Amino acid sequence: MSLAGLWRDADWLNAARVRGYTAVLALVMLGGSVAGAYQLAAGVAAPRVDFVSFWAAGRLGLAGHAADAWHGPALAAVIAQAAPLLGERYGEFFYPPPFLLICVPLGLLPYPVAWVLFSGAGWLATVFLAARITGWLRAPWAFVAFPGAVICALSGQTGLLLSASLLLAGQWLNRRPLLAGLVLGALVIKPHLAVLVPLWLLITGRRVVLLGFVVSAVALCLAAWAVFGGACWPGFFAGVPVAMFALRSQAGLWPATISFYGAARLLGAGDEAAWAAHVCAVVVAGGALAVGLWRRGEAMGPGDVALVVLAGLLLSPYGFDYDLAMLAVPLSIGVAQGRAHGFAPGMKLTLAALYVLALVARPVALLTGVSLAPLVLLVSLVVFAAAARPAPGGAGA
Repeated sequence: MSLAGLWRDADWLNAARVRGYTAVLALVMLGGSVAGAYQLAAGVAAPRVDFVSFWAAGRLGLAGHAADAWHGPALAAVIAQAAPLLGERYGEFFYPPPFLLICVPLGLLPYPVAWVLFSGAGWLATVFLAARITGWLRAPWAFVAFPGAVICALSGQTGLLLSASLLLAGQWLNRRPLLAGLVLGALVIKPHLAVLVPLWLLITGRRVVLLGFVVSAVALCLAAWAVFGGACWPGFFAGVPVAMFALRSQAGLWPATISFYGAARLLGAGDEAAWAAHVCAVVVAGGALAVGLWRRGEAMGPGDVALVVLAGLLLSPYGFDYDLAMLAVPLSIGVAQGRAHGFAPGMKLTLAALYVLALVARPVALLTGVSLAPLVLLVSLVVFAAAARPAPGGAGA
């Protein structure tokens, strides 16, 4: 088989092999997770657990000091008391105030219980919805073993929660457009994704979905204001340049990034050159997104959501490998469309690359100084845009 044929068709990558590969990977990921849990329980090492910042912010909210969630020393003090093994290494909280509406109830629970509940709920919801969309309920380990989900769950990040919301909204876009918009409003906790949603809905003319999104996003922001007070918002906005300064100045973060900015810095580019590379990539990604939406026409559906997720992951310079949990969305949608209509040229290998990306991106970056993640995301967006097709009857494939 020629290289062109290998890329275009990838006939060797059939359902039986996928089930076999993912079953083996599930065992590997399970073994790694058990080993990490043992090290933590034995006090040997403390893995990176970002959830502790969310839990500590919830504790501050419960104590009536919600605005201190964006005050590093106050947050670090709570973390040091609750999780002494972590010490004061995790003293940042960069999420918008509506996210505190989730963090505060979790703060009522002991830290380990809250971590398991938060990650487990997002993981189960994502696995169920993805398996349902693809028709793989008999082989759910294909999603249980998805490295992006495992890394996100172990770090206690938000990607699985967002993936479940996006998958659910994608299924409701045509059947329950108002509910789909209300679910999409939850993306207000991830601003760079939230920015793309109204633009997408305006371009495609889906007014009911847009109405639901606006109502939901505004309601969440007002609820956070009413519950926690207006002082939270200045704290959040003040934290944005702090996060960007950390990205610009801490070279240890660059191997974990999934942005072209981080990839350029890893290659030795200066700050200005890295920003230029990132902006150019965003322009290309925006063009691919626009082409994909134009090719789909008025037949909006889950395929749109896949495009928006891939573009959204490329938009922010402040993106890391745990955010790749959101690739569960284009993965499940790409598989579902391929099984229903046949796989578009290059789609099988694209899906395979997206599946393993979270597992290999950081090790490759550390070993070679080259970040594969942004390039794979951009190529995948182009492949998905080229494969975009109107859904039969407007149902949204």
